[in-house]
Amino acid sequence: MSERPTRAQIFENCAASLRNAESALSDARDSLRAEWTPTGTPLTDKAADARLSVLSAIGQTKNLIEGMYCELAGAVASLSSTSPR
Repeated sequence: MSERPTRAQIFENCAASLRNAESALSDARDSLRAEWTPTGTPLTDKAADARLSVLSAIGQTKNLIEGMYCELAGAVASLSSTSPR
């Protein structure tokens, strides 16, 4: 039988998963910013719009993740100063 995580560990595990998601978003962003071949050829209007839209969404999502980190840190800090729920 596996051990249950501590109260703090559930939030720390969540933060670790968010770090993985943030890393994947960075990889996706880097892919969209990469040079393509043939060099010097433009994207179609639809492709360029999609690229900008997805890059914007990635930035917004990374900002949301930063907010989640703050929430998780506050949760962990509160656990050391309160009784168990």
